[in-house]
Amino acid sequence: MIYLYFNLGGRRVLTWVDVLRAFGLLQSLMLSHFLYFASLLLPAAALSTAIPRPPGDTKSSHHDHFKLKASFFQEGQKQVPANASLQKVYGNVEFPVSATVSTATEPPWGAAIWNPNISWSSLRRKHPLGVVSNVNSGLVVWADVAYMSYPAVILISFICYPAILIGFIMAMAFFVNLCMFVDAETDSNQAQEVHTHQLATPSVVLDRNKLTPFSKKLYANWVLFCRTIPCMAVFGTPLVLVAVSRLFPQEVFTVLTLVSSTMVFFNGVYMVIYAGSSIQRMRMALQTEASGPQEPITSDDGMKHWVIFPQYKEEVETVAMALEAIAKSRIAQSAIGVMLAMEEREQGAFQKAEALVDTFKDRFKDMTVSWHPAGLPNHPPGKASNVAWAFMELERRIASDPSAAGRVGTILTVADADTQFHQGYFEVLGKNFQECDDEQRHLRIWQSPVFHVKNYHRQPMPIVVGTMFTGVQDLAFLSDPNAIRFPYSSYSLSIDLARRVGGWDPEWIAEDWHMGIKCFLMTVGRCTVHPVLLPTCNYTPEDDTWLKTVDARWSQAKRHALGFSDLSYYFMMLPLMCARLMDTSGASSSSDKSESTTPSGIQQFWAMYIHGLAVIVRLVNVHVIIGLITTYGVLQMGIKLLMFVLIPESRHVNMLVDRTGHLLGTFTTCWMISIILVTLLFNWLYMIMADRMDGERWKSGIAQWIYSLACFLIFGPFYFLGLGFAIWKAAIEVLKTQTFEYEVAAKPTANKHL
Repeated sequence: MIYLYFNLGGRRVLTWVDVLRAFGLLQSLMLSHFLYFASLLLPAAALSTAIPRPPGDTKSSHHDHFKLKASFFQEGQKQVPANASLQKVYGNVEFPVSATVSTATEPPWGAAIWNPNISWSSLRRKHPLGVVSNVNSGLVVWADVAYMSYPAVILISFICYPAILIGFIMAMAFFVNLCMFVDAETDSNQAQEVHTHQLATPSVVLDRNKLTPFSKKLYANWVLFCRTIPCMAVFGTPLVLVAVSRLFPQEVFTVLTLVSSTMVFFNGVYMVIYAGSSIQRMRMALQTEASGPQEPITSDDGMKHWVIFPQYKEEVETVAMALEAIAKSRIAQSAIGVMLAMEEREQGAFQKAEALVDTFKDRFKDMTVSWHPAGLPNHPPGKASNVAWAFMELERRIASDPSAAGRVGTILTVADADTQFHQGYFEVLGKNFQECDDEQRHLRIWQSPVFHVKNYHRQPMPIVVGTMFTGVQDLAFLSDPNAIRFPYSSYSLSIDLARRVGGWDPEWIAEDWHMGIKCFLMTVGRCTVHPVLLPTCNYTPEDDTWLKTVDARWSQAKRHALGFSDLSYYFMMLPLMCARLMDTSGASSSSDKSESTTPSGIQQFWAMYIHGLAVIVRLVNVHVIIGLITTYGVLQMGIKLLMFVLIPESRHVNMLVDRTGHLLGTFTTCWMISIILVTLLFNWLYMIMADRMDGERWKSGIAQWIYSLACFLIFGPFYFLGLGFAIWKAAIEVLKTQTFEYEVAAKPTANKHL
């Protein structure tokens, strides 16, 4: 409430953004309090090396107190040395009156914990003044536990969540830029060579052809290094923790418990806080659309929508259903054009395109077909290369259209072949576009919530887990005003923004996230993703048997996991961008000089460099952490077993495991509560979307909720384990190659479904 009071200013209207920002603050406070209580649930006596001084003691140092206390308790003994037998209590804290510090020895540490012949130190922690106890006559005394290094815990935390790795790579990217030079002999007026199958390099990225021979070799090696980043994160991080556990087994075990538990708990709370607000706002938007006029709009308001439908080995019935959904829009015949992006290499593609055009050509303002040729370099078959080619074909078509010059703007929408938009999506999209100023409308990507629920009633239980989890999580990101969002599956942007960033990159398989990251980089961090809260639905993979359907979904998960390569792409681009923005030599042609080369442009780059950390964190949370959680679970159990077998009982390993087990149980309980709330939110979503799903809906909302909860409880662990395996496989694939084969998952048709 205090936050809202001081941030509303003179406004009397409380907006959704204000409420959600307050929720974000509350969420951060909840997380910080949970971490605080987690530190108390852990063996806190072992985590502290700070001993409070008695009042008036100005000479003894923190190190002296540490040595003194370490000398008191060897091997968990409760008695104190004879020269320190006198005790005095200040407030409720017990201090020794006399002791000879010179006789104390440094406590053993590191690998000595495995050696039963070495005496291991334990510390008894006292609470500072002001903390009272309801036992022991108010004297606060904590149990003896084995010594654990707090600095090591902090360092291992940054290894466990790969912050040190990311920081090192960020610094490396900057130093690579410092070692790259533009060839001064390059003709400043030399036009950049552009093949017919690719667009020019954006002006904020240095053309690699202008680098010196040494710089070209350096950058080529940097690209190879960037391709190792996914493997370093997914496989290198656990290996480092294994090596460190030789010196600090307690610390590694504790950090693994804390990090994995916190990440899982935080994700559940995040979905609960933000997804509920998205569903409510989406329901209100649907009510507004339903109460509005339904007759077609025949007037031309100067806007033009082009929908690109890339497809490869898709059934004609699937594409026809998607086109039928767009044709229901009120502006379909006045402002929407459709481009079917076909692959020449697909057998039967010409007959399929002809049938679709004959059926729908009179229901749209314009309809055309592009043919992606086979055999182009760095153009593997798939959605990314198909969209890249279709965009260039569309550019040529618009250039030859005399009516395009007077338009307010042209909006591109990229859709999967089975995407079914809400009938009001394009109308709301056009309004949002026109409400933006001339600059912001070309710095935005619009995203509707995408739900894989068309065939929900036929989905096997493991697939229901993914449908529920991805739908609710994406809703949460669309509502969080502070979230880093990426376009997903089907999205819209102005054609000017697509031109500015050089169109789509054909060789990057995760075309949606990759385009979002590319727009962020090529606009120097100014491009953002904004929600259009009208639901879009599509199918999950489906075959004619239960096992084949699960296998088809596994194929899709492996393809999605290859988006891990975008983490490599991000770091690949940083040196080229920094070198271009800092290039003041005459080697850069005057034709590609832009305002980005001004001092303000360089400042924008450094602002993006810092703000881009949030983009990296999002990529790490989605790809790296999912791949690591499974590994961390196995590693945690292995270290626990080794400590019980090899570490002497005097080290109090059982106490460490009990405390961390209590912490894990607390987080797990809270996470399970959040999962129950997530299934309730999905049940609410089901009631909104049921009319757009195939098959007969559940008659009882309670029965549907129990079913979705059972799906998660039974198959949830297997689903996330499968995601982890997909991430591992993707990391290896990125290391091996940069061009991937697009694996098409089976989709339902009239003659093939469960």
